[in-house]
Amino acid sequence: MGRILKKLLAILDGTPAVTRSQGAPERGQSLVEMIFIIPILVIMIAGIAEIGWYANNYINLLEAAKVGARRGPFLNEENAPQAMDPRASISPFIASSGSLQLMDFGDPYPNPAPSAADLPRFQSRGITTTTEFPDCESIAVEDFNFYNLVACTTINSMEPLELRLNGKDDIVVSVFSVQRINSGTPGQINPGSDEPYDFDLGTEYPAGHQVVVVGRWPHNANECFAAGSEAEARDPFDYIENGTLDIITVVDPITSDNVLLPIELAEPVYDETTGDIISYTGYLDNIAEYQRGWSWTGQQVADAPGFTGTCYGSEFTSLQVQALMNLPQFIRSGDPGVGGEPGTGEEIRQRRLRHLTSQGVVLVEVFWEHDLILGQQIPIFSAVYDLWNGADDPSNDNDVIAVWAAFPAPAAEPAIIYQLAN
Repeated sequence: MGRILKKLLAILDGTPAVTRSQGAPERGQSLVEMIFIIPILVIMIAGIAEIGWYANNYINLLEAAKVGARRGPFLNEENAPQAMDPRASISPFIASSGSLQLMDFGDPYPNPAPSAADLPRFQSRGITTTTEFPDCESIAVEDFNFYNLVACTTINSMEPLELRLNGKDDIVVSVFSVQRINSGTPGQINPGSDEPYDFDLGTEYPAGHQVVVVGRWPHNANECFAAGSEAEARDPFDYIENGTLDIITVVDPITSDNVLLPIELAEPVYDETTGDIISYTGYLDNIAEYQRGWSWTGQQVADAPGFTGTCYGSEFTSLQVQALMNLPQFIRSGDPGVGGEPGTGEEIRQRRLRHLTSQGVVLVEVFWEHDLILGQQIPIFSAVYDLWNGADDPSNDNDVIAVWAAFPAPAAEPAIIYQLAN
């Protein structure tokens, strides 16, 4: 055994074999070099392991978001997104006192026990005391709703990863009602698709075929209102941006009666005697909402430029979702004719955009603070990592893995009428 060790040392030493007559060899040179290079090798190996750990967690979380979002298309009626008690929209770690404010994570519940108004938001997350973390296993069957069904499906798919009370981990669920519209002067024809325009949305929207977000659920946590800013410049239910529910009166060509028709997402109000629709009620509001989307823990702080408070929840504004749903790379207006189709790029684009459909969409976002698996054992590695992610700054989210997935949600499909069919 001793002979083997001597042989290994000789190999590491790297000096050539010499005879005594040739002089004593210079020993130890390579050993000293190894002392300098081993820490670098260890850091490189740890870095490779950390990259693999990060990639594994990213893929795991992305798949969990997809699984959760895929639950949305199968939820309707009593589990439809509109059916939830709106009080349950507010996260258990956010208290309502005039405006929504995030509680201290060391003492997240300001009251000895939830008040009657607070109960829906606690119950819908499986919380029965003021010291519990949201728990899917503790939710009563009657307290399940669209949002926690989607969130709990996501959580179960995250294993072995878990959400933690660390100020960053969260799952945010939003549902959008997206309406197809051919915007332009009513009665005139869209030259790109030879179809009559539905309604003129004005200069804020391009002319022609497009889809518009006309509702974001939950309706009382939908915007982080920031009027006049580049953030959420409108209530998603008021996409014409005039601060009121827009209803038009048209004449029924058959009965000659005046008929009220909504041009924004609204619920009809019926005459109890005749059953006729006498008016519509909408979801407009002018409240500065501090939450956007349904948040499982309330720890995710969203980016909301121009908003005067702190916005919690989704990173997506309704306008951003609207831009994505309009397929910006489908065919750009400046592109030349494609595949021999006649017309300009914009005319080809309009012919294809007319196939966009009104639909509901569920968006699931997962936020998870990434932890090192080996790096904390290597002071130099962990120091660089902490400097990069701002370990002393809880608002720094460089170490947060953020993924999202979206699927259709038929229960939120809008039904907006622009004009009576001839």
